[in-house]
Amino acid sequence: MRIPTFAALGIVLAAAFAPASSANAQGIGLSAASTPLPTQRPGTSIGADANQIADFLRGEGYAVQVSTDDQGDPLITTRSQGARVSIYFYGCEQGRNCSSISFDSAFRPNNKTGDENLHAWGRSKRYAYAVRRADQNIALRMDILMFSGISVEHFRETVSLWERQLGSFLRHIEF
Repeated sequence: MRIPTFAALGIVLAAAFAPASSANAQGIGLSAASTPLPTQRPGTSIGADANQIADFLRGEGYAVQVSTDDQGDPLITTRSQGARVSIYFYGCEQGRNCSSISFDSAFRPNNKTGDENLHAWGRSKRYAYAVRRADQNIALRMDILMFSGISVEHFRETVSLWERQLGSFLRHIEF
């Protein structure tokens, strides 16, 4: 069986960021609905599971609300730095076993959200990106591939990266 490139990358990342010793590892395991790949060690990784992610975020001090989007997939909402943050789930099978998530914050346009200014910010960043949505609002987004799970520490660093990118963007658009 040939593993697609993105699947192989997920397996490598899951193995690379898993703690060296699982004896004292503290983590959030995959839900019973998820089937761990052989490279995962139970209790050391977090998958694209709304309840796991919500519990993790609550543990980090975020107030979160879990619901579903208009397609029946999980949706988490929270606030950070004065902005609403939505976490969308993708690649789901009937609202479960999702493969990726996307952090998303939307903003009404102002005099700092012209296309050239958004492109200028985007050229200086690597992980998050700004887009003009169909409703003309601006959205900052950051996608995370999680179908095989990532270590809790890697997820913590990912949330920290989102926070830095969001702060930089908010300053850039003077929100």
